[in-house]
Amino acid sequence: ADVAKLEARLRQGQKRLAARAVNIRSEVRALRDRLIMHRRMAGHYKDVVIPLQERIVELTLQEYNYMLTGVFELLMARQNEFDNYQKYIETVRDYWVTRAQIQRVVGGKLPPPENLDENKHSPGTSKHSNSKAPDHSDGPISRMDLKDNLLRKQDYK
Repeated sequence: ADVAKLEARLRQGQKRLAARAVNIRSEVRALRDRLIMHRRMAGHYKDVVIPLQERIVELTLQEYNYMLTGVFELLMARQNEFDNYQKYIETVRDYWVTRAQIQRVVGGKLPPPENLDENKHSPGTSKHSNSKAPDHSDGPISRMDLKDNLLRKQDYK
């Protein structure tokens, strides 16, 4: 009778272990999908949205200089540019938070960002070398990146 009880407890433990493994794999898959989504969003902001917004500000500034548009339109263009930078920074933050969550669930380090996705670039890196957005592929945004970005924005004044 004692052997039967022990065997039953062993089977219950094995089933709990199998259920935990299934739950962990499911959680990792969901986090991986979120990680890829954040990576693609950050790449889209860096490669498409930010350069377009910078071009809009540049053209609006030209129109302002030629007295074709008012100061409020220029300010709105600049505000939209800063809003897009903010969204980009938040997306990069979300990428790294999700990456940390995956590391916690997996219980170890992940491979470098360039090996995670078919795009072969992490949120801070760009396929296009002409993009002016800061590079955050090696970690969080540094104060120097923010300072450089703000100094570069002062060139419009």
